Amino acid sequence: SEVMMISAIIPSRDRCKELRGLLSALRLKAGADLEVIVVDDGSTDGTADLVRREHEWVRLLVNPEALGAAAAKNQGAAAANGELLWFLDSDSAMVGDDTILRAGPALLAPRQGVGAVGGEIFSRYDARSMFRQKMLMANGETRTVSHSGGYGGTLEVAYLPTCNLMMRKDLFLQVGGFDPGYFYLMEDADLCHRIQRLGYKCLASDETAVHHNMALEGRAGDLFLGHRNRIRYMLLNAPAWKAALLPLLDLWLLASPYKVKALLWGHISADKHLSPTARALGSRRTTLPLKVALAGADYLSSLTRGYAWNLARLPRTLRLRWGRRRDFLCAEHGAALSSG
Repeated sequence: SEVMMISAIIPSRDRCKELRGLLSALRLKAGADLEVIVVDDGSTDGTADLVRREHEWVRLLVNPEALGAAAAKNQGAAAANGELLWFLDSDSAMVGDDTILRAGPALLAPRQGVGAVGGEIFSRYDARSMFRQKMLMANGETRTVSHSGGYGGTLEVAYLPTCNLMMRKDLFLQVGGFDPGYFYLMEDADLCHRIQRLGYKCLASDETAVHHNMALEGRAGDLFLGHRNRIRYMLLNAPAWKAALLPLLDLWLLASPYKVKALLWGHISADKHLSPTARALGSRRTTLPLKVALAGADYLSSLTRGYAWNLARLPRTLRLRWGRRRDFLCAEHGAALSSG
């Protein structure tokens, strides 16, 4: 079978240490079938200098100011020469040998019905490796289910995070790439929604998983951004009735056992986006009521701001929603004519 060239695209902002480790691992695999593109998105920690000094084989794009991960990934995709695009985070790390470089193209072969492949493994505090499955809750909030010891196969998922997502470049262009309106957070779920709407599957597999170190740099204090983007995602993609009921869904899920349990056990998904103050207080041996109160105040404040931001921009969001629907219906009609 014909060998497909892969373009690895890594947006990075102020994660020089993590990026050095990832590039060192990829250097052993780079060659005629793999090019590596780093998009330095407004870093102030010498990221661009590191790449120029230690990794001259890497293609480097530099943004003087941060444009956001979504725009940075689009930049990398536009510059890519490969038929396959492989999106990675700077805090991703390779697992084992080059299995993803073999398994990814095989799963993405034409007429397989697969739009994107990936997957992540996360190491817990007790050193156990957990295979992470991404889910979307009724209000568009993301939820991660961890499988101890790996999944052991291939799993169809709601979406793939861009710490590891491989897809065909022609499909990426067909769905319109990442939506820069998200800046970052939820842009991966939105991309996968458009892939699935065209009838393709998103697969997470042990064979195509990478290790996600989940660096906290750049995550603290962006709970508002998470709510803002989640609400925007629902307004763009959810059925109209669900988008209208979104505030009620938020209140219903606010006190869900899942949220309380995640906070009680200190899951990273529960506190990675809290403000630095709330995270620092919550990380100590505080009582559960105090921990819930701290996180709850941060959560509700960010949620309120998220709704206010979306309300101010509702007309343009609805125009984009209608435009996407029109484009999808045109594509669906064109596919029906070509098959007929």
